[in-house]
Amino acid sequence: MARILFCLVLFFVNFSINQPGWAFQRMDFCGDGAPLSLEGAIQMALAKNPRIAAAQSQLEASGERITQARSGLLPQLNFSENFSRTNSPTGVFSAKLNQGEFTQQDFNVNRLNNPNSRNNFATVFSVTLLSSTAVKAGLASTRPN
Repeated sequence: MARILFCLVLFFVNFSINQPGWAFQRMDFCGDGAPLSLEGAIQMALAKNPRIAAAQSQLEASGERITQARSGLLPQLNFSENFSRTNSPTGVFSAKLNQGEFTQQDFNVNRLNNPNSRNNFATVFSVTLLSSTAVKAGLASTRPN
């Protein structure tokens, strides 16, 4: 085994001596044929390092989370509109109650079990001036672990 290994080492040494530049070729990283200096190698390593790019992305995302958390200091307006049409006994009963239109005649068993179709519109508009709990929770989530 040692003899085979020794022959392989001699072969590669002989091959590299007979082929100048084969064993120790200069790599052209910049593509311009110029030799790569130590400063150039450091700059290239910093520019192409995926860990540095990931850290920069995390820093930008953290800044955006702070902006998002501070948005809780601004007033929030919410508006919603709903429409439903039903002839279900429970749906008609609850719609009439919500609309304040339930009368004594609606207690008739036949009307309760077989109601006419009923439309129900609901509009909701709300304003939240300050959500300090949301701001505190949002800011806490932006702190590094």
